[in-house]
Amino acid sequence: MFEVIPEIVESAGGHKRIKVMIRDGDRVIDVDLIDPFQAAQRRKTAQRLAERAGEPQAVDRIEQVLLQCVDQMTLQEEGGGDGGGAAETEPMSIVRPELIIAGGVVGVSVPEVMIREGEAIGRWRLYLRLPRQSSGGGAEALAHQAAKDGGAGDAAMPAAPGADRRVSQLLAPRIETAGDAALPVLWVHPVPSAPSPSTPSGWTPAGRKAWLEGAADPDPVTLFDEVIAALVEYLDVEEQGKVEGAPHPLIATLALWVMLTYVYVAWDAVPYLFVTGPAGSGKTRVFELLSRLCFRPLLSSNLSAPALFRTLHDRGGTLLLDEAERLSEGGDDVAELRSILLAGYKRGGRASRLELSGDNYQMREFQVFGPKAIACINALPPALASRCVPVPMFRSPAGSDKPRRRLDTDPARWPRLRDGLHAALLGPMGKAASELASEPGFCPLGGRQYELWQPLLALAAWIDCERSKRRQQGAGDSGPAVPPLHPRLLDYARGICDGGSESLLPEEDFLLLWTLTDRAVRDEQPTCKVLLEVARRADPDAVRGISARRVAEILKRYGLSTVRYGGRRIYRECVGQLKHVESRYGIDLNTAGKENVHLLQVRRP
Repeated sequence: MFEVIPEIVESAGGHKRIKVMIRDGDRVIDVDLIDPFQAAQRRKTAQRLAERAGEPQAVDRIEQVLLQCVDQMTLQEEGGGDGGGAAETEPMSIVRPELIIAGGVVGVSVPEVMIREGEAIGRWRLYLRLPRQSSGGGAEALAHQAAKDGGAGDAAMPAAPGADRRVSQLLAPRIETAGDAALPVLWVHPVPSAPSPSTPSGWTPAGRKAWLEGAADPDPVTLFDEVIAALVEYLDVEEQGKVEGAPHPLIATLALWVMLTYVYVAWDAVPYLFVTGPAGSGKTRVFELLSRLCFRPLLSSNLSAPALFRTLHDRGGTLLLDEAERLSEGGDDVAELRSILLAGYKRGGRASRLELSGDNYQMREFQVFGPKAIACINALPPALASRCVPVPMFRSPAGSDKPRRRLDTDPARWPRLRDGLHAALLGPMGKAASELASEPGFCPLGGRQYELWQPLLALAAWIDCERSKRRQQGAGDSGPAVPPLHPRLLDYARGICDGGSESLLPEEDFLLLWTLTDRAVRDEQPTCKVLLEVARRADPDAVRGISARRVAEILKRYGLSTVRYGGRRIYRECVGQLKHVESRYGIDLNTAGKENVHLLQVRRP
């Protein structure tokens, strides 16, 4: 695969051009010097270089590289470059391009379309909320630069005294903060490829313009209630768990997860959603709603593993993987897809691949961290299920008209909600995210359940706090008091954790642990062979192909080892360790030895 290497050069007269080189490893295929601002010349050069490289289909790829150079040259001419220096700067942070919450800076990139020389071109624009200037002189300069950069109708407004600054600039490798020494120097990696002109923006131009001009931050409580109302209007959930005047915990979980997709970068781990249920239960309807509400949704049912990790690395966003039954199948591609999903729930999750570079292979890492929702009828593999918050769906009652309601009856509803979510990201939600992510007191659960539920419970506690503030200030809550969200969601989370722990263990593991417990509480001392025989009688499919040696290996994972006694290797005095397994894994092995079958005395007439 050839490399496209552009270089900005300046002639003696000060006119800038681009020297673009096509190279295959150490071999230079071709070099050309062009004026990148001439669309016809740019296209013609891209076509010629693609043909010389033997890949005519790579014309668009080469032209996108040239367009990125045009944007960089524009930034430098308008004062947005880094001056060409190579000096090290402290402090310094590397941030993803799509969402930024770092050192008091909150930002989001949005694709925009511009017309250059009669041609529609996509590019990324970054919207930033910066703390008020701590050292004078820079805010006005940055606002002026952003106004030039954005053009008429998309200018940054000078910040009022004591107010945060709202700015807009083209996405570049370095984020300018107007020389404020109190802010970190931020560098963007990876710099994404230019978006297609047809890429949806998510945040409307009118919403962006209003935000730049100083529109008031959205009220997070009102925004949360509006998201809840949108979900309730189209989803039927079971009656169990409902509380008068409060959203169903499942609906609240979905709404909080939607909000989390806009600020997840503040957390070290992000929960996946596992939308499950029989055919016709509304799984696809959930995904249709999520695709209209989540941050930068990527909806697919047939993405290959390479397409997935390259897209997530380049653009980020929220993956919505529908009809994911194939995740339980075999095959190298499915195994690779599973490995990406397993790694992507934690910050730093990467897919590492060896890629050909010239005559050699080089290791390249693709970042895959981010929120993901998975929908399928079948159960997920245990390791993947342990990273998910389950969303069980049921078929709607016979008299319900919710499945027949059109989602886009009010086409302005979804853009209005997305505008509010983007503004909340750059306002109260983005400000609170870092503090919420670092507070463990919101979630008393342990282990991985803490990682999954802490973000949702923290946001729930924040909504409760904001609702309480609004009521104290008399901001329009004249109706009946809404029950606190956090304690109800915590009870819901505990119920899910208690009920789903057994399903997170591999089927053969749980069966063997249960069989051993049943023998141990009766003071028996079984061998691995005896355990296997009993397990086969109970469920032959679960332990098919498992040997006695494999039984020992499985149980050893849980701290259960055999001892040699009387010429045999047996399990002896292991009830204490089995109770420890019950406690740590949240499962019921019946270590108390309660009878599971009760005989009833039948009276004869």
